[in-house]
Amino acid sequence: MKKFSVLLTLIICISLMAGCSGTIPLSFDQNRPWRIFSTIQSPCAEEMTYRVEIFAGTTDDTRITKDTSSYKVTLKEGKTNVGDEVALTATVDTVMTINYRDDLDFADKGLTDTVETKVIFRLDNLSALYSYRKITLADRAGEENNSYEVTMDYVNKTSTITYQDGSTKPMKLKNSSPVYDNEMMYYLVRSFSTIDVGASDSFKIVNGYENFLDGKYSATSLKASTENTVDVRVDKNIFDLVPTKEDAFEKTVDGETEYYLTCYRTQISLSSKKSGPPMFSYMSRGAFVSGGTNTTYKVPVALVNHQYDIDGNTTYTQMCTLTDYSAYGNY
Repeated sequence: MKKFSVLLTLIICISLMAGCSGTIPLSFDQNRPWRIFSTIQSPCAEEMTYRVEIFAGTTDDTRITKDTSSYKVTLKEGKTNVGDEVALTATVDTVMTINYRDDLDFADKGLTDTVETKVIFRLDNLSALYSYRKITLADRAGEENNSYEVTMDYVNKTSTITYQDGSTKPMKLKNSSPVYDNEMMYYLVRSFSTIDVGASDSFKIVNGYENFLDGKYSATSLKASTENTVDVRVDKNIFDLVPTKEDAFEKTVDGETEYYLTCYRTQISLSSKKSGPPMFSYMSRGAFVSGGTNTTYKVPVALVNHQYDIDGNTTYTQMCTLTDYSAYGNY
């Protein structure tokens, strides 16, 4: 299988069979979980940095990425002009850098792939206004380089994809409002009021690249379900952000202290009968408190994706584990 297929499945983008378009009413938290203040006039920001690890199988198999592989997510609230309207919005920028190990003898030895994304969505109903994704793949011997850029302008209902050779292709969008975009998926799911043990929600999301593969605009039907809580091992600086003892604990193993946060294990998968690998977001059950004043909720402590072969065996596992976190507002 070409590495391009692996990237589409693993690197924080939902790449599944498309369903019909349309919207489903969703229930969101009254205050967005990344918000520090209760009043919407106070803009907030949030920054998260993750350690990225990709394994050639399960986490018990060989890790094929370097320690320098990372995923950075930045959210900033502000205002966006939408025609004659000035909308209160959130802008999320991400950069994922995958550095493959050079001490192993495999096809990706020493290579680097990157993914950059941006999405702007409304703060009131979380409807997307604009999104962008840029996939930059290293050249691989004997394989076509499938790097690309895709933009989705939901206000003007236009989209464009640019391929590695510089060729472009436009597409007219037929979105209604609200519309949710692939690049905001984890923030969308995090905002559901149904993130709790035994709860679930169904929603639809648009993936620009999938649209160009299919040759038409459509949305994918997904389901977010939280079956249980799981204790996720974290670095001490992340552990220290959760003060509630029932949500954070430490234990000693072979004379060393390990730190854990209790997280909701939320699976994101197709809500139809069509196949596709699920994705998992492990969101903190306890609130993050920084400096005694900044309080945020359901922070994604870990993001886990898998890829399987036709026999159901795990061929790749990607883990993103939170290593640095900050949130601030307009004091």
